[in-house]
Parts: sequence; structure tokens; C-alpha cells
Amino acid sequence: MSDLSAGRDENPSESAELSFLSGPDANNDCVRDPQGASRGAALSALGAYLQNMRTTDLLSREAEVDLSTRMRHGDESARELMILSNLRLVVSIARRYSDRGLAMEDLIEEGNLGLMKAVDRFNPDLGFRFSTYATWWIRQSIERALLNQVHMIRLPVHLMEKINSSLSKREHDLAMGIDPGEDLFTIHPELLPLLREPLSLDMPLGDREDGSLLDVLEDTERPSAIRLIELREDHEQILRCLSILRENERRVVELRFGLEEVTTPPMEDHLAADLDSSHHLSAKIRSSRQGGRKSSERGDGMTLEAVGKILGVTRERVRQIESHALAKMRSYLEHPEGFSAGGSSPETKGRKSKRS
Repeated sequence: MSDLSAGRDENPSESAELSFLSGPDANNDCVRDPQGASRGAALSALGAYLQNMRTTDLLSREAEVDLSTRMRHGDESARELMILSNLRLVVSIARRYSDRGLAMEDLIEEGNLGLMKAVDRFNPDLGFRFSTYATWWIRQSIERALLNQVHMIRLPVHLMEKINSSLSKREHDLAMGIDPGEDLFTIHPELLPLLREPLSLDMPLGDREDGSLLDVLEDTERPSAIRLIELREDHEQILRCLSILRENERRVVELRFGLEEVTTPPMEDHLAADLDSSHHLSAKIRSSRQGGRKSSERGDGMTLEAVGKILGVTRERVRQIESHALAKMRSYLEHPEGFSAGGSSPETKGRKSKRS
């Protein structure tokens, strides 16, 4: 057992303990109500609770021993006085956990439960002040409440095993009157990101009564406005590129890149999918222009072999037509003035003139 006879008294001074409610920033440091409606009432109730604690004096070591002795003989008034005299200790400890996702009044309530356990289990013969012993139980009770909040989230099995092992050891130490050491969240810092105040999706935004948090959350299943603009630009660019291809070239590109409906305006229900097909082809052309590796993304496009069966040509012939079509589209993007719809590129015209 640890020798804690020299353990320091955790009871803070009255002025320091209550200052966080009396200062100009009291509204920021106390109860955080995301809905905003009951914030003032909760703060007022908590303030009244803390003001009432001022009427109870702190206990000396001798008074703690006397009250503990009376409690052993069934004196309920002694137990009540021991609890009331240490309520400020609970507030002091609860403030250390004020950024962990629970409102201050909830932290104080959980801390008070720990204080009651400490009062019932305290033995002055152990040789240390009650405030030292009570601090362990108050922390344990608050941390238990915070863990219950974390348990709403599915945790990895190995982490749960570590936490349960730590809790069992700490509770054993408490029962034996041994200092459990650092708080649970210092031992397991991976829990800290999980301690966030839960927010309702229906909570109002500021003073607005007709809007909620749900109204401003991004719909990840649909493309953003900027993304739609980018996709539409690609779509329009591909339409222009397809217009300069011969019929067989156009057909190969459409089948290979899933663009069979690309010449018609995309329907709203299939907007993202249709525009994405254009985007894949646009990326393919850009990659080829920059000399990069060929992209394997083709949206819902067909394989060379499948396209060959539809057109009645070999797999290699499909590859040649596709390669020539992409080169023509690339040239069009670089020098659009030299092309006509379904016509020849400047290179093709040059070859024809040489032959003649």
C-alpha cells in the first residue's frame, strides 16, 4: 500500500473554486447546451448550486476523523455533513473534464456519486486526508460516465480489452486504498478523439427556426456543385471531340468508354454517372497528351474483345481504331481550327495531298 500520509489536501480555496461562474466568461466555461434553448436556465441552476456550497465550511483533519467515527456508529447527519463539505472538491475535479463531451452539471452529478462512495469507504486509519481518497473515487466515477458515452461507438476488441483491464485494476486499487495513478484518458489517449459532444442533426442553426444542421451537411452520394461544373465541362469537350470522328471511330470510342448516350443531354437521375463517363475519356486524352501512363479507367466501357464482336472486327483492329481516334481527338484539342465535323485532321489532309 502506498504511503500517502503526506498526501496534499485537494480542497481548493473558495474564491478560486467558484470564480469560473462569477467572471465575465462564465457563459463560455460552464454548461454547453447545443440546442441553446435551456442554456440560461441550466447555468442559473448550476450557479445557485455552487452558491449554496459556500455556506458549508471545509473540514479539518480532526473533523474528518470525528465525522468518520460518528458515521461508523450510524450517524447519518455526520455522513451528510461529510458529503456537503466536499462538494466543492467535486466541482474542482469535474472542471478538468469539461471538454470531454459531457455538460458540467452531468460531470458534477457523476462526481457526486463517486464522492458518496468515498464517504462510505473512507478509513482515517489509512493515514491520509479524505480529500485525497475522495479524489480517486470522484475521478473514477466521472471517467466511467465518459466511457459509457464512448461505448455508443463501436470500439476495436483489443482496445476494449485494454480499457476493461485498466478499469479492473483501478477499482481494485481503490478498494485497497491505493493511488490508481494517472487518469484513464492519459493512459489511453486514443479515447480522447471519441469524447465529443453529440449533436442532433435537427438542432437549429443559430437563431434560425426554419433551418437545421441537416440542411447544411454535404450529400456525399451526389457530386458537389464545383464537381458538376467540372464534369459538365468535360462532357461538352467530349461532345466536340466526338463530332470530328468518323462513324466507326466514334462507335469504338463510345463502346470502349461507355459513352453510347453521350450525345444526348444527361438525365437528372443519371447525371453523375453520365458525366463521369465523359470525365474518364477526357482524363484518358489528357494523359495521352502529357505522355503519361495510359489510364485503365473506362467507366462502364467494354473490353476490346467485346467491342470487336459487336463490330465484327478483330480485337487488334479495335485497338488500332481507338488509338487513331484518341490521337485525332488529342490533335483537335490542340488545334481545333483545322477540323470539320466528321472530317479529316490536318495530318490526314497532308497525307492525302502527298499521295496526289
